[in-house]
Amino acid sequence: MAVRHSLLARQVRRFLGGEEGLSGPCRELLEAINEAYWQSDHDRAMLERSMDLSSQELLQANAALRQSLAQLQTAEEERAHLQVMGALGHLVGGLAHEVRNPLFAITATLDALLANLEDTPEHRTVRRALQGLTEPTARLSALMSELLEYGKPLGLNLLAGPLGGVILEALADCRPLAQARGVQLRVELGEREHLVSMIRPRLLMALDNLIQNAVQHTPAGGEVVVEMTRVEEEGHAWARCSVQDSGPGFLEEDLQRIFEPFFTRRRGGTGLGLSIVQRVVEEQRGRIVACNCPAGGAVVTLYLPVAAPRQPEPAPFSTATGPQSTR
Repeated sequence: MAVRHSLLARQVRRFLGGEEGLSGPCRELLEAINEAYWQSDHDRAMLERSMDLSSQELLQANAALRQSLAQLQTAEEERAHLQVMGALGHLVGGLAHEVRNPLFAITATLDALLANLEDTPEHRTVRRALQGLTEPTARLSALMSELLEYGKPLGLNLLAGPLGGVILEALADCRPLAQARGVQLRVELGEREHLVSMIRPRLLMALDNLIQNAVQHTPAGGEVVVEMTRVEEEGHAWARCSVQDSGPGFLEEDLQRIFEPFFTRRRGGTGLGLSIVQRVVEEQRGRIVACNCPAGGAVVTLYLPVAAPRQPEPAPFSTATGPQSTR
């Protein structure tokens, strides 16, 4: 006799007082009902497990869908951002080009007048007035040059190249400035080189800008540290290049604005330096982050996607002999 189902056992005790005295046909019916109860429990357990698995699959599918939508939204936002930046760059570049031409004529005229104006008492007032115009015109000319740099179209032809080599060249470019200001330059490139997709002249210009900016904010006797490492984030490999100074650091209220065009706290600055760096990094599919170090000083970090290593060329082969061995 099979083990009685608990529900069936309770019903038998309630209505029949027990199984004693049940005849053959009744007992056969009881066995059939008992088997049906056990089968029902088994079927319900299977159904519940199936529903649980289906629910988990649905949750996973929903999570995957949300992730896909988020990635699509991010891609669309990045595309829209690049379009806006491209349009803004085109506008700024066109404006700077239109201003620079007459500005060049004004500067040339000032230089010619000063060169031909005799240094006599009656001319000194005019000379002082002309000399007073040279500094603002030079500053305006520098601003137009930076605007033209900012307005350059976003690069599309990225080529894989060693980031460490660009860093070393930028350090060489900035070493005379550092020596003049009594600032030490230190570099930590690690034990391996990292290939990144880049437009090399633009990336070099951006690193020159960052290192020069760090040197200018570092007091004599301080140092600027340039470090390169590799990091992994969400399945993607990044080459991280940080430039750290030993100056006063950023004001906390400025950290949200330092990459805005024309925002600067430095007297005589154009406020375009970090904006240009950000534009260069973004056109090379990277990102830039600025913060203060707990020990003091500011640090600006570039994250550039590591380029896939070049695949070796396939070995030549003859259709008559088949692939040739490369061993």
